[in-house]
Amino acid sequence: MANQKIARYEKEIGALRQQMLAKFVQMMDACKVTLQDLETFTQPRRGRKAASAVLGTAAPAKRKRNIVPKYRNPKTGETWSGMGRAPVWIRDAKNRDRFLIPAGE
Repeated sequence: MANQKIARYEKEIGALRQQMLAKFVQMMDACKVTLQDLETFTQPRRGRKAASAVLGTAAPAKRKRNIVPKYRNPKTGETWSGMGRAPVWIRDAKNRDRFLIPAGE
């Protein structure tokens, strides 16, 4: 009895695998992904391209900008450029002028 159940389950699993494989091949065709593209993903880490590069969906690299600090905490020397979220030490200040870094410093 148990052997019959195991054989039936193995048969069902085989049928499901075939269905999944057919669906996967359809998705590859729809996305224009080749077997060569898939092989690129299975190569060792060194020299391997990112998935987005292989599929042509890579975003352009962001340039790093050198942002000069505009404000300095006189107690700790911590700086802030004035961009993004304000740090705690300046967040509630009514007048931020006292934290400004003089030009040329």
